[in-house]
Amino acid sequence: PSPKWTTVVDIDELGKKDDTSWVFKGSGTLSRSLDCSAERPTPPNLVSRTLMKLSRGGADAIVVREFDLETNEFIPASQNGFEINAEAKTSIGWKSRNVVLVGTDIGENALTDSGYPRTV
Repeated sequence: PSPKWTTVVDIDELGKKDDTSWVFKGSGTLSRSLDCSAERPTPPNLVSRTLMKLSRGGADAIVVREFDLETNEFIPASQNGFEINAEAKTSIGWKSRNVVLVGTDIGENALTDSGYPRTV
């Protein structure tokens, strides 16, 4: 039997909506063991969040958007979703459901000679 695939995010459709030629550059899912909050005191059965990395036209610089894998929707910053809209060679990872660690361009001397974040 063949697996049943489901499209979670259609990057081409997202690009049309945003009027941007997005390229998927990876994602980082929130571990179930870290997926607890006041609203959800016990971890879910399935992974529920991911940080989706997108670049314009395949560039090294990316933007990051939090995505809810239960609703298949991006979580806007106005609803406490993580978003990094400034394009940079950003590194990001989960510490907990409500905390991420970020390395990005924060100004003078923040980047290595090759343009990557010097600190987190």
